[in-house]
Amino acid sequence: MKRLLCVVLCILLAVAIVGCGAPEAEPSESAEDQENKVYDNDFIADLVKGCEARWDYANSEEAAEGDEPTYLKNGINIELEAISKYANLPFEDNVLKEKALAYINELNNGIDVLSTYGADAFYDNWSAHYDHRTQLLVEIDELYPLTFDEEYQTIFNELTSNGSQVIENNEKEDAANSLLSQFEFVEAENESSYSGFRTFEATVENATDFDFENYGVNIDILNAEGIVIDTQYCSVDNWTSGKKVKVEFAVFDDEFASYEVKLDYYA
Repeated sequence: MKRLLCVVLCILLAVAIVGCGAPEAEPSESAEDQENKVYDNDFIADLVKGCEARWDYANSEEAAEGDEPTYLKNGINIELEAISKYANLPFEDNVLKEKALAYINELNNGIDVLSTYGADAFYDNWSAHYDHRTQLLVEIDELYPLTFDEEYQTIFNELTSNGSQVIENNEKEDAANSLLSQFEFVEAENESSYSGFRTFEATVENATDFDFENYGVNIDILNAEGIVIDTQYCSVDNWTSGKKVKVEFAVFDDEFASYEVKLDYYA
């Protein structure tokens, strides 16, 4: 009887030990949690994975043996496979969501551009696609820094270097266009003895943060019917930020009624 009692106690003790030592099962994600889930971090992680997978493919024998359009299309599809699903998933950060959609759309645009491979405009369109894609990578990286393995960091740096230059170029173009509003000409006192000779002057200030080595505008001379009867050119050299200069144009035509200023060139 004592032996039977000892056996029973040992069994109970063993069951108790196993029961205490067994890890508790992790609770499954509830339907409510699934409904409220956001995918900001998931997108960033898969964006990095997609880029790395694309670069792995670019360095593979398969890519080396294929033709250029196939190689480029396969690379894009590798990225799309990793991130296209996020076009229809919720994000907490609306700005990141906007950039994610823009990046996915730009990858799809790259596929469209590749469909014109061989056309005269292909390389210009492909360059524009590359510029916009790298610009978006810079903007996403500024929101949520993208972390790559060391072997991929050089490739990413090359892409973002181009993207940063694109952003700077776009900002300078916007600045150059904004300066057109400075060209408000008023008629100057006519000191010439030539009948019909009229001079118009304007003081323009470079109110942007950019320096322009050269800045030129075309001035269309219009008659009362809005028809261009002449075009004159006006330029400013070494137009540094904050610098004011006086510019002018002259007309000899009695039909002159108004003018329009259009940006011609800047550097």
